[in-house]
Amino acid sequence: MGVIDPITLGLTAGLMYTMLADTVDYGEWRSSVRAQGLLTASSSFGVKFGMGFGGALAAWVLAIGHYVPNQE
Repeated sequence: MGVIDPITLGLTAGLMYTMLADTVDYGEWRSSVRAQGLLTASSSFGVKFGMGFGGALAAWVLAIGHYVPNQE
């Protein structure tokens, strides 16, 4: 892991929350309803679901490959 990786990950995380705030503002402009809580909760759910699915997918790939831990 080099120096560039943490910088790009930090920029990506910051950009995600900035885009979420812009989405809330745009939704309020279009519909006159500020659904800040709904959009933030939906984003949080999507991230958590994606991380859970990604972890499960990695475990399934290891199971398909008959991975045995601590084997030399």
